Amino acid sequence: MHRMLDLPADRPRSPLAPLDEFYATLGLEPPRLALVEAHALPPDARALLAAPGPLTRRLEERERQPVALRVLERTHVGDVYRRRVVLLRSADATPLALGAIKVDLTRVAPAAKAAILAEREPFGRIVRVADDAPSRLFRLAADAAIAGALDVAPGAALHGRSRLVVDRGGDTIAEIAEILVPGSAAAAARD
Repeated sequence: MHRMLDLPADRPRSPLAPLDEFYATLGLEPPRLALVEAHALPPDARALLAAPGPLTRRLEERERQPVALRVLERTHVGDVYRRRVVLLRSADATPLALGAIKVDLTRVAPAAKAAILAEREPFGRIVRVADDAPSRLFRLAADAAIAGALDVAPGAALHGRSRLVVDRGGDTIAEIAEILVPGSAAAAARD
């Protein structure tokens, strides 16, 4: 069992963690979602979300260019750093994914900590670890906050995942939730 970042043992982890924490801060209810199996995802979403490891690398391979980062909000209290971001196509700033991350900064090297706090690069490009806990895949309808961040219509059907990044000892380095712009929308913007 992975030690969670300041999560009480008697409270189950939300599939939207840590994105749900940003909603709570704003006094909003997070969107309802349905957990899905990998085979239920559209092919593009399955290729990006069902494999372990950073989404950043797979987005960069698909887009054939680096992914840029736009930080929407962040909190930094003690050794816990949270941010909500949009991953963007570098060439034209088209949104590709919405991400939320909660990082235990005591679990990363000093250089990685500095890079995370500099907010210039996606976490998946900064921290490389050998272990990645299994993802929970989900489907949801974009609410106003997600639609605005990803430039999609409210109610758009989106897919995402939540995952844990853990160190070799099994302790959690980060909790991550990622929601993709549908592949056809990103591809249409690229073409």
